[in-house]
Amino acid sequence: VSTGAMQYTSGSAVYNTGPAELSVLVRAWGGGGGGGGAYTVSPAVNAGGGGGGGQYSYNAMLTVAPCQMYTVQVGAGGPVGAAGASGTAGGTSYFGTTGTFAANGGGGGMPGTSNAPGGTGGTPGAGGTTFNGGAGGSGTTAVSYRGGGGGGSAGHTGAGGNGANGMTGLFAGVAAGGAAGAGTPGGAMGGAGGGGAL
Repeated sequence: VSTGAMQYTSGSAVYNTGPAELSVLVRAWGGGGGGGGAYTVSPAVNAGGGGGGGQYSYNAMLTVAPCQMYTVQVGAGGPVGAAGASGTAGGTSYFGTTGTFAANGGGGGMPGTSNAPGGTGGTPGAGGTTFNGGAGGSGTTAVSYRGGGGGGSAGHTGAGGNGANGMTGLFAGVAAGGAAGAGTPGGAMGGAGGGGAL
């Protein structure tokens, strides 16, 4: 979350407005969703879907009151799911309250099933111009498997790119992980899908 010259990269904080401050410029990114956990049904492995990218919000003149304290919260990235469990959604970043100005996190990837779907990209939050995060790619089901790529974070000029679907190789060890979603200017790049082989 960025408010003018102040930048917050984790956790929560308080922003104090000055005696003549009536508006602030605020930018925020939601946290990325965690990838879904794999699920093994011997001899195959069902790889999880990638997490969705965080949404971006911007407001050049968000109204504030002088000499007041405003909560600033930075949404954390969602943890990867345990075996057979969904990934956790990314946290919401906000200024004041989630109803005043916010950027929503991406959804968690689904756990390993046949072509487990990726998480949805973060959808529009309150209080400004918004761009959605990219969706996570789906996982694969095979002896040689890869998880879906993470969706890209949105940025100041557009939505994040979608993560690529995992690909199955001809034999164990050659399958490529899902490609990361492309980050837009001002936004982070999505994480690549995990890999492995039995």
